[in-house]
Amino acid sequence: MRDGVGPAILVILGGICLTAFFLVLGAYFPRRVEQARRAAEGSPGRSFLIGLVNAVFVIGLVLALQGGGPDGVVQVVAVVLGILATLVVAIGLTAMVQLTGERLFPQMRPVARTAAGSAVLIVACLTPYVGWFGLFPYVTLRGLGAFLLGWWIARSERGAAA
Repeated sequence: MRDGVGPAILVILGGICLTAFFLVLGAYFPRRVEQARRAAEGSPGRSFLIGLVNAVFVIGLVLALQGGGPDGVVQVVAVVLGILATLVVAIGLTAMVQLTGERLFPQMRPVARTAAGSAVLIVACLTPYVGWFGLFPYVTLRGLGAFLLGWWIARSERGAAA
């Protein structure tokens, strides 16, 4: 009986921490999250494919760079690239959490909607096998692609307006 208590507490605390993390990212990067949310909502398939292609490329590049180089400079580049990719994925996941909250709880206030969307998405991704290997990768890749697509669209619009 006691064996399941520790992991259950970790899951609950991890969910609370992730929810707070998504709320903070939404507060600190509202424009980027909104761009990604709009892209994820407007082009779900395209967002997923862009995320998949870029994830494969960045993971391959980071693994190739881990091979070595003069005085560890290449490893530093790999670490910086990995950190940047993690930040982009986190912002994309925040957009997906907000999109989930908007679709499931449209009547709630934005902060409560984001928290509820986060809780629902976390629990859904904890579903054995389907959530772990299906939903979580899909949401992550779609969020990554949505961030990149939203950033690209915003960049193009600024260029066209100038």
